[in-house]
Amino acid sequence: MKFKIKTSRTGNEGKVGNREKEKEDEFKLKELEMKEREKIKEDELKLKELEMRERLEMEKLKIEMVKEESNTKVQSKSDYFDAAKKYTFGSKIL
Repeated sequence: MKFKIKTSRTGNEGKVGNREKEKEDEFKLKELEMKEREKIKEDELKLKELEMRERLEMEKLKIEMVKEESNTKVQSKSDYFDAAKKYTFGSKIL
């Protein structure tokens, strides 16, 4: 005598499969959202780094301009002193 095992079908098998599929889809969606957030954060960090580099370059340029300006002022003042010495003391060199 052979026995057959009956499996009871309640009609929920399709619903359970759909729920699992929905959960998988939700998980994939959340994964994608997390990756997108990470990418946005990385992009923001890169942008901040670029902005900092630009500011640093601007500060370097400002410093260079001030150096050049102060060098020309110092040179012109020394030229005035040299001219005053020549005028005051004639051709004598101090």
